[in-house]
Amino acid sequence: MPRSKSKAFPVGLYGALLLALCWLLMPTLFAPVERTLLGVAMLPQRWLAWFSAPPVTAAASALQTQCASLRVSLAERSWQHDVAPGKTVMPKSLEPLRCSVLRSQRIGGGGLPSELQLDRTYEELAGCIDLVTKGSELIGFLARPGIGTAAKDRPQDPARVLLLNHSQSRAVAAAVMLRDEAPLHCVVESAAAVDPSPLRTLLHDDPYRAASVRQGGALVRTLQLQASFIAAVPEGLSIGKARVFGYQRADGESLTIGIYVDPVNDTRALSYVVAWQGVPQAQPTELSPRYVTAQLRPLPDGRGGRCSLFAEAVVPDGAAVVMDGRCLGRARGLAFGQGICTSLAASKKPWAVLLLPDDPALPPQELFGEVVRTDGVQAWFRPRSTVITAGGSGFLFTGANGPFCPAGLLLGRTETESGRNLLRIETAAQSGPILASVVVEGR
Repeated sequence: MPRSKSKAFPVGLYGALLLALCWLLMPTLFAPVERTLLGVAMLPQRWLAWFSAPPVTAAASALQTQCASLRVSLAERSWQHDVAPGKTVMPKSLEPLRCSVLRSQRIGGGGLPSELQLDRTYEELAGCIDLVTKGSELIGFLARPGIGTAAKDRPQDPARVLLLNHSQSRAVAAAVMLRDEAPLHCVVESAAAVDPSPLRTLLHDDPYRAASVRQGGALVRTLQLQASFIAAVPEGLSIGKARVFGYQRADGESLTIGIYVDPVNDTRALSYVVAWQGVPQAQPTELSPRYVTAQLRPLPDGRGGRCSLFAEAVVPDGAAVVMDGRCLGRARGLAFGQGICTSLAASKKPWAVLLLPDDPALPPQELFGEVVRTDGVQAWFRPRSTVITAGGSGFLFTGANGPFCPAGLLLGRTETESGRNLLRIETAAQSGPILASVVVEGR
């Protein structure tokens, strides 16, 4: 009889495969382990850096002076664009308070973010009404700690704004300003995440007219209406533009199924919003992020735009790396005060940016997109859903890219590509080790 062979179950192999599967499916759970292992792998490079050429130290320069002047211009023109139009619509007894956006989060209607986290606390905004605006546009409503989605928030936590496409936001009365016709009155509320737009209309005052609308693009504005199921808002605030959704019939006519609303601004690009104070109870304070010195050394990976980063403090993920007032990129934090800095040109992740045109009559424009092509120090940036209206040349700044990458850091000089929705950016070049600053503590 042939001898039977016993087959041992490969426990180690299947255990490794299971661990790898969990690593892929739950990256957040294993992120600390990955950061530690990568940090250990970079320690020899950090030790070797002590014996190599010393890094170049940043000193006061004309670029720093120019950056400071440009930031002042950006702040002044942003204020005029964000605040002044809303003053004509909001009650005279209210005072505007412009707030910086730290991040957008929580997917809502249309698959877009439905929450904004601000650089102010609930306590600082206790005297504000619920409405939040951007220019003459209604953005959403302030959340209140202990209520709804903010049930676990404390008064000392960063305030949250529930955008109109949030499932717990409030419906508002509105009017669709149809061309050559009387406005179509309706209610605007959050759409579903799978819908083509973040907002939808319902409860039309004339359902037959609503079903006969064939073209989109009509402005949608708020109505002042007292009802228990909708929010009381001032009349005349912009909500967005109407989008007609339907099917094409065999006879060539379209069958309208519903009317949706596209907001004026891409909520992923929002860097500043405006709250309105009725009775200020705690005066908000301007707090600047804290920087520490970091050493940057280019990585010899052949890609360019990526540097190893060594600091004397823990480097947070997404932290801005700055030199001479210019943002060199964002860092990925690793263990032992180390990280990888990736420039805008080399980044594969989307960025929120602010475009400041040279023409002083044009307002800054907030954009959200990514770099689609690079050539040396030049990079081409394409917005995802916004058309670049600030034509010509200008300067590009960081937008709301998280609490450790504040808005308003200079990225570079930019030109608009003629006939194409692209920005050509002159980014900073780095040829050797330098000393820079990295954000280690945000708002």
